[in-house]
Amino acid sequence: MQLKYTALIFSTIIVLASCSGRRGISNERKPVTGELKGTVMKSGSMSGILLLGSYGDYLLFKTADKDGKLAAYKVDGDSLIFVCKGIIKGRGPHEFIYNEYSMRSDTLFVLDATPTGPIGLFGIPLDDITAISDYSRWREYSMEGMPQIMTGLYFASLGGGRFIVTGGKSDEKQIFSMLDFNKRKVSPIEFWPDDGYEGPNITKQLVYDNGRVSSMDDKILYAPSKGRYLALFKERNGSLKDWKTIYGVFPKFKSRKDGNPIFAEGGYEGVKFVVSERKIYAHVRRQYDGKGYKGYPEYCFDEIETYDWDGNFLGNYRTDRPYITFVPSQDDKYIYTTSIDLSTKEDMVVRYRIE
Repeated sequence: MQLKYTALIFSTIIVLASCSGRRGISNERKPVTGELKGTVMKSGSMSGILLLGSYGDYLLFKTADKDGKLAAYKVDGDSLIFVCKGIIKGRGPHEFIYNEYSMRSDTLFVLDATPTGPIGLFGIPLDDITAISDYSRWREYSMEGMPQIMTGLYFASLGGGRFIVTGGKSDEKQIFSMLDFNKRKVSPIEFWPDDGYEGPNITKQLVYDNGRVSSMDDKILYAPSKGRYLALFKERNGSLKDWKTIYGVFPKFKSRKDGNPIFAEGGYEGVKFVVSERKIYAHVRRQYDGKGYKGYPEYCFDEIETYDWDGNFLGNYRTDRPYITFVPSQDDKYIYTTSIDLSTKEDMVVRYRIE
């Protein structure tokens, strides 16, 4: 009896510890651990720019320019020197209307799509930034003959011709799919959050397909655009295994008659992130109140949380100017942000040293 009683107590302790660990996830933004003073980078006019990524001494930006949806600049001291444009808007060969980007190692991947799903995927080597528009260097992952799926466009390379993409068959319990270009297959990845929602599958798909995904080695990072949810997974045999939850608040929503979601008022505004090979950089978005933020537009913020790829919190930096977009340098020594000059209303790029 004594042995059975002891075993029961021990088992209960394990269960309670497990539950406590899950409940113990804090969904409040992390405390600020460092203040950063930035350097405004010298450059020409950079209207309408959004940071995409960094590679070596170069920064890549999304632009609204009709001559190129992407622009590359070289960092030269405290200056940004324009290098080239690329990714042309259009419907011809190597042109795009709806597209999204993902970076891994020395390659920029571009997913081409229509509203009904992906139609092509390209890998652009970054070893020569000036040759971004040299189509002979591009690797094409053709979607010809592969099944069509509804997609939110966000994706990440898992290596070896395999990509995880947000999307699946419409109105099915599918939020992620695997594009395997070696086997020429599109397969659903099991992931259907237990968020309390009861309604049409299509509505839940629309909510969670609109979420960013990145990868490093065998680890997958994901955050939907609403709620306050950020989690690390590992893909195993066609399913995502919850490995580390950093923030655990799912989006709150209902379904309209047409299947589109209605989000609850006052809910969290999502977590945006960018990654390097060593770190995760997260912008945990504040709840909007219609009043702007420190004189800047409401969507701006001035904190950047950092984690390692095991999900351990490293620090939370506060920037001296609220920012719109941000990326780390490839060596993690700097953070670059886009912000606004409040006196001229012009866009600017600001650099912060963090190591």
